[in-house]
Amino acid sequence: MNPQELLTLDFSALDPRLFILAAALMAGLTVIVTARRIKFRLPRRSAGSSVLAYMDAHEDDPDEGPITTIRLNKEAIILSSLGLPYRPHLLLALRILAGVLPAVLLLILGYPIVLALGGGVLGAILAGTWLQGRWRKFCNEVEQELPTFTSRLSGTLLVTASPVAALE
Repeated sequence: MNPQELLTLDFSALDPRLFILAAALMAGLTVIVTARRIKFRLPRRSAGSSVLAYMDAHEDDPDEGPITTIRLNKEAIILSSLGLPYRPHLLLALRILAGVLPAVLLLILGYPIVLALGGGVLGAILAGTWLQGRWRKFCNEVEQELPTFTSRLSGTLLVTASPVAALE
């Protein structure tokens, strides 16, 4: 068969279930090829997990000691990493918008309700994961800076008798 004969074939005579089967096979092949490229690892303690563990452990103990008086607002850090000002429910609004916007867009484009809702849920999951990654990035940066900070602090404490002066 030459290419001109392929263009003149009448595909409407074929059973539509064959097209659905071919699309499912292609989707399965895509998943297999993509899954082989992903390296799955067992969860282990990563950089940034110490800060996260500390924050989780001391979240419910406000009067444990002077070191727990520093509170980090997770939402404020995520919003500042995006260059947005902190407002109490802005992050929640962004997450809701990330789910509603794709769903409405897919409905406008004429997709069925189930697919539009699936697109909305997928958009919300992707946005939530991306925003959570901003928080993890902050924790990793803090942990990377801790060794330098402690060595400088110890050096300053050796020279200065006052710990308060060393922190300034």
